[in-house]
Amino acid sequence: MPKREAPLELVSNKKKRKSIVYARCFDDVDNLVALDPDLLRSWNCQLSKQLDYDEPEYYTLNSEPVYHLNFSRATLVAFLKSLMWSQFIIPPGMSYEEAVSMFHFQGIGVPGFDVINDPKIHCPSQLHPQSQPMAHDHDPDGPNIKHIEAIAMQVVMAILEWPRVCIALKDAARGLKVSNATCNSTSFFVRFASKPAQLRAPIPRDANVNSKDDLFYTVRKEFGWMRRTLESIGYLHYELKKKKMHDDTTPIKTLKSLLKDEMKKHPLGGFLSVKHDMPRLHRDKNKEALDHATKFASDITRSIVKHGDADEMITLNDGTKRRRGVGGDFEKFARAIVTMAFAAVDDAPCLDQFFCDHVADDKGVTIERKTFNKALKQHGLCVRQWKAAAVGVTPFIFPPAYKSGENYCAGSGGKEAPILLIERSRGIFDV
Repeated sequence: MPKREAPLELVSNKKKRKSIVYARCFDDVDNLVALDPDLLRSWNCQLSKQLDYDEPEYYTLNSEPVYHLNFSRATLVAFLKSLMWSQFIIPPGMSYEEAVSMFHFQGIGVPGFDVINDPKIHCPSQLHPQSQPMAHDHDPDGPNIKHIEAIAMQVVMAILEWPRVCIALKDAARGLKVSNATCNSTSFFVRFASKPAQLRAPIPRDANVNSKDDLFYTVRKEFGWMRRTLESIGYLHYELKKKKMHDDTTPIKTLKSLLKDEMKKHPLGGFLSVKHDMPRLHRDKNKEALDHATKFASDITRSIVKHGDADEMITLNDGTKRRRGVGGDFEKFARAIVTMAFAAVDDAPCLDQFFCDHVADDKGVTIERKTFNKALKQHGLCVRQWKAAAVGVTPFIFPPAYKSGENYCAGSGGKEAPILLIERSRGIFDV
C-alpha cells in the first residue's frame, strides 16, 4: 500500500461508523486489500465477526487497522466481489466444491446446496446468508431477475461440466470426426429440449380397478427420460461412495436420506445427467462409474416391476385377500428413488419456454437470453446466434436425459425447441 504523508480525513453528515480496514493476505503481504466492514456485516459472515471482536495484528502509518488473514489475495478479492454483486464467483485455482466449502465456513450458503424460499427454484449462483431471506432489495422485479440469473447460471455450470461437449471440441481441434453433432474446436450448437410430454403412465384398463399405483406403471413403461434420470442418481450414488459417505453396510434408510439430501442440494439440480453423458469410447474409459450407474438404475426398476402393483389384491394361503403393498425395505427404497427422479424432472425449469422467442424484440432478444449470455461471458463463452430450427445442423441436446423420441424437439407454442450457437472466447475446455 502506498505511503500517505497525511491521514485521510472525510467529513460526513451521517452517523459516524467504523472506517475501512485493511487485510494482509499470506501470499502478498505488501499489497493490502481494503475491506468494507458494513458489507461484511450485512452478510453476517465469519470474517465480519473477526473484524468486530479481534484486535488487528498491525496498523498503518495512519492508524488504520490491518488484519492478517489466511486468504490468498485472489481468493479474498473473489470473495468480496461475490458479496458485493451477489454472484457466486469461483476464485482462480479453486474447485467448485472448495469454493462452496469456503463460503459455508464463512456462514454463507450457496443455494443449490441450500434450497431457498421457493422450493421449485434451485439457485446455484445467488448467495444469501443462511439465517436471512434471499431478497433484500425493494425492487419489485428483483426476485424475478434473481431467479432468471439463477437458472441461467445453473445451465451454464451444467454445460461446463458436460463431458460430451468438452470431448467433441477436443476431437475437432485434433482434426478428428465428431459424430452426431455440429461443432468445431471453438463453437457448438445446443438445443434446449422440452420436458417429457408424459411424466406418469396411465393405469391400463385391465389393471386392478382400485389401483392408484401410477409409479409402478410408469417404471414398467420404461420411459427413456426415467431411465437416464435413474442413472444420474446412480452416478451420484457412485460419487458419494467414492467419497466414503456410505458403503455396503450403510442402512437403506440412511442411504435414502443421504441421496435425497444430496439430490436436493446438488448445484446441477435436474441437469445432473450431463455428468455421465459422453461418447462411447470415453464411456469405456469410465466403465466403473457408468456400469455402477447402469446397474443402480436396473436394480431399482427390476425391484419395482418384479414386486408388482402395490394396490393389486392378492389371495393368501388361507383364502383371504389383501392389498399387495409396496414390499420390503429395498422395494420401499426403490420407490423413493423413483420419486426423487420425478421430483428432479418436475422441479427442473422448462428451458424451451424459458428461452423461447415468442415475446422477443425484433432482434430476437429477451431478458432470459440476455441474462444467459451474460452468465456465459463470465466463463469465457458467448452466444453467437439463436436459430428457430435445426436446418443443416445437428445440435447437442440439453439436458441429455430428455434426448429421446418423446417430443423433445417440440417447444412451447408449437414451435421447435430453441437452438443456439455457443462460442468459446477463451480456454474453458482445454484442448
